[in-house]
Amino acid sequence: MTFGHRIVAGIAACAVLGTGMALGSSPTARADWKGLTEVSHSRYVVSSDGSDVSVTTTLTITNVDTEVTPESPNGRWEYKAYTVNVPATAQNVQATSGGAPLQVTLEEGSAADVRSARIGFPKLLYGESRTIELTFSFPGADFRAKDTTRVGDGFAAFGALAQGDPGKVRLEIVAPSDMELRSSRGAFAPTKSGGDTVWTAEEATVDYGIWSFVVLRDPKTADERRVEVGGSRVTLLGLPGDEDWLDFGEGLLKERLPAIEALTGLPLSRQITVYEDLAAESAGNYGIDLAAGVAGAPQQLDRTTFTRQAVLAGFDEGRFPERWVREGLASFVTHRVSGEGETDLVEVDTGDENAQPLVAWGEEGGSSSAAEEEYAYRAAHGVLRILLDDLDDEAVTEVLSGALSGESAYELPGSTEGIAPTDQWRLLDLVEVRGGNTFAADAYLDWVLDDATKGRLDGRAPTRRAYSELDEKDGAWQPPRPLRAQMAAWEFDEANASIERFADVAALAGELQRSTADAGLAVPRGVQEAYENAEGPDAVAETLRETDELLDSLTRVVASAEDDAGPLVGIGRRLLGTGGDLDRARSAFEAGDFDQLRRELADLQGERERAGRLGMGIVAGAAGLLIVVIGVVLLLRLRRRPVRGAPPRPPSSAAPGWGPGGDSPAPARVSRDSDPGGRQLGQPEQRRPPPQSPPRQGPPGPDPSGRPWPTSEPPPQRPGGQWPTSN
Repeated sequence: MTFGHRIVAGIAACAVLGTGMALGSSPTARADWKGLTEVSHSRYVVSSDGSDVSVTTTLTITNVDTEVTPESPNGRWEYKAYTVNVPATAQNVQATSGGAPLQVTLEEGSAADVRSARIGFPKLLYGESRTIELTFSFPGADFRAKDTTRVGDGFAAFGALAQGDPGKVRLEIVAPSDMELRSSRGAFAPTKSGGDTVWTAEEATVDYGIWSFVVLRDPKTADERRVEVGGSRVTLLGLPGDEDWLDFGEGLLKERLPAIEALTGLPLSRQITVYEDLAAESAGNYGIDLAAGVAGAPQQLDRTTFTRQAVLAGFDEGRFPERWVREGLASFVTHRVSGEGETDLVEVDTGDENAQPLVAWGEEGGSSSAAEEEYAYRAAHGVLRILLDDLDDEAVTEVLSGALSGESAYELPGSTEGIAPTDQWRLLDLVEVRGGNTFAADAYLDWVLDDATKGRLDGRAPTRRAYSELDEKDGAWQPPRPLRAQMAAWEFDEANASIERFADVAALAGELQRSTADAGLAVPRGVQEAYENAEGPDAVAETLRETDELLDSLTRVVASAEDDAGPLVGIGRRLLGTGGDLDRARSAFEAGDFDQLRRELADLQGERERAGRLGMGIVAGAAGLLIVVIGVVLLLRLRRRPVRGAPPRPPSSAAPGWGPGGDSPAPARVSRDSDPGGRQLGQPEQRRPPPQSPPRQGPPGPDPSGRPWPTSEPPPQRPGGQWPTSN
């Protein structure tokens, strides 16, 4: 319980509003504080050198109590004391009224940082008023003491109180202008006064007046330390003299930043600053300035809260419009990387006065009570754990990196198309599409949405099913961009109309991808982009049909060249070297250069015809040449064989009895070749004319001696000019 809450507890013990009242002549105390009106003005003065804070409160109370009871049948009550809470470290507590001192008794408070100051005075009868001036000062407690009051060089933190009726109360904080003020409740308007700033609040923040835990600090007085880990750079700003906090923060960041970067898929988005914060009421009271990448972390050495505040500082301003989303994500990341922060999931209980749909959770400093804030923090963490706990680290990283980058779930991871703040609707898409959590919408219905926002889920499920069916039709490509944008914007009526318009085109896209894959080709460059960016179905349908027709023509040409060309065209193509033309045609198709492709196809058709003619000419020429060669070979062989039916060779004139007169033969030249029997075969140098007897038909008979005839000359003719015939 913080200082402000402890005031409430003290008040309850001494009648509401911290007023201790005594019955006129009776010792019986009453708990009805409505018998007093209160007008007050409290002023807290802070110095920059760490001196004690001084406080002056001027309070005017009036007895208006007319309640009739057995103790007071006349309905007239009297009061003898007034009680107010002061810081536990308060010193020199004094009260005066009309210049006369009043008795002040300090009593034990309900907690470590508060005490009760009971101010006694003479009877305050019905209709009477009394003005009391209360003064005191207080130093700060030690770092990390249970007492949350801190006062030091360039900083101060304390609970500031001005009790009084609504509209009749004023609280002022006076501090050097170099100091900045942040409050847990209420709005303080600054006014310059010399070198000081007077921060003034006049609107009640609680039913007993104004109470706020305020933190003032001069940033220039902080002790600074820089930490660089991986892609993240962090500046730590500690309170002067608190080295323990700096050592703690540096060690924790070095330990956890690598795990945070690995889980989110990103380094902390920029140079961030984590400063030692003195807020004491709740986690939401630690300072956050997402525009500057600044967050406060508790001066208590709290590992869980320090980590989640550093994660929050890394979120870009406006990335997560709903508070529950960014607070829940920061808590989830902290829990996932450390195992700490085992927050029990809050069960939705409509009967719990603190329960509220998370969509209604306002920003820090809003109207939520401390109990409502506590519930909302736990509930936000609980919802994110329901959404992401069951996913493995890879799926969690896909969801978180997309959320931190502002990506649409209907775009490819890393795409800059459709970048926008990740509101609660886009987060749900990321969890379902990239995380695969099919129960995420149920968590929204139970925890997040109110009656006014639940209607946004109507029709979402059937539209998503229709979108998925279209995405199946178009193969590996994304559906057209207008449809993706409509889904990301939750414009489901428009998306359904687009799904119907693009259904046929999606089927054409899927068929084209299958056909090109079957042909061993890639889809032409630019065709996929034309489909995915198509504003309407007509133009892209024409592109897809044109591509399919050209693919068909190319496929037929390739098949003709490689399979059905026939030997004659194949011979011609090998001689003409047309393989390069086919490669150019394929390249033109894949490059999406359809004009070049048509030229290549026309050239290939012409080359096919030329190759056919060339092949036929080559074959015909080769056939003619073969015939000539065969003729020459046959002719040569015929010339080397004996002539069938040739007349017998006339006998040599030198042979005995062969001369004209039967005289002795003339000398004849004979060869030195011997026959197989050892005889010399003579060959005359001159031959007689062949006899005129008819030639013998059929092959010559064998030599009577059984030896083959020499091929160099015809066999000698037997007397009588005829070869013997076989019997």
